[in-house]
Amino acid sequence: MKKISILLAILFSLSFLANVQPASSLSGEDIKYIEFFKKHGILPKEMNTDNIPPDKLKELIEYFKKEYGIDDIDSIEKPDERFSSPEKTWELFRSSLLAGDIELANKCLMPKYREKHDSMRKAIGDDKMKRMVEEMKPIQKIIKEDGRAKYRIKRKIGNQDITFYIYFVEVFGKWKILRY
Repeated sequence: MKKISILLAILFSLSFLANVQPASSLSGEDIKYIEFFKKHGILPKEMNTDNIPPDKLKELIEYFKKEYGIDDIDSIEKPDERFSSPEKTWELFRSSLLAGDIELANKCLMPKYREKHDSMRKAIGDDKMKRMVEEMKPIQKIIKEDGRAKYRIKRKIGNQDITFYIYFVEVFGKWKILRY
């Protein structure tokens, strides 16, 4: 994934070298993201972003934010005990949904999964979503290695326990729900 991202960034930047514009209209936060991406090898450290149009740099920043699950550049590398394990992230997600705190629940999800989850939540309604969450049994680890984890959860539907799978990914020391 890292190599693909670097290659994508290089190809992306090369395709716009002919359209040279200064990156002066980038915000301070945009610049922080670029520095962060370079620090973590998402963008090559030697990459000169001055030759890339600001709108294209902003598109690249948004792409990487979504791809790597970055919500807040100022807190990304700060430890947060609530996301220190898949179990804690899942419990925060559940308790947030039960409390109606959708914003906090969304922080437990990878950004590229949020839209799908919001659509699903809106389609079934908040009340039914709360009932479903209340009926869920604790998650059970199947596998956890190399920053990825797969868990299962059982939910009683009718007279049967149905097994659902939950996938997690570790992003800069914080566990996020990839999908469920």
